[in-house]
Amino acid sequence: MFYGLYVISLCSLCPGATTAPSLIFILPGLFYIRIIPTDQEPMKSRPKIQAACFTALGFIFMTMSLTFIGIDWTSGEKRNLGGH
Repeated sequence: MFYGLYVISLCSLCPGATTAPSLIFILPGLFYIRIIPTDQEPMKSRPKIQAACFTALGFIFMTMSLTFIGIDWTSGEKRNLGGH
């Protein structure tokens, strides 16, 4: 029973760590790159490079948050002593 509760709590935390960076950073950058045609704006233009960097930053944030969650789970320490 403890294992089942652990799996349920594990699944409830991962979507927040993966969806927040994708909604804030990854998807807007990818949509901008995809929606604006390369005829109108080449891929080497400044706005598209900035959108690609914004997307890469989102992947970095998502990887960092998943890494921190994994470290907290494996260490077994409760570092969040309050808050939301």
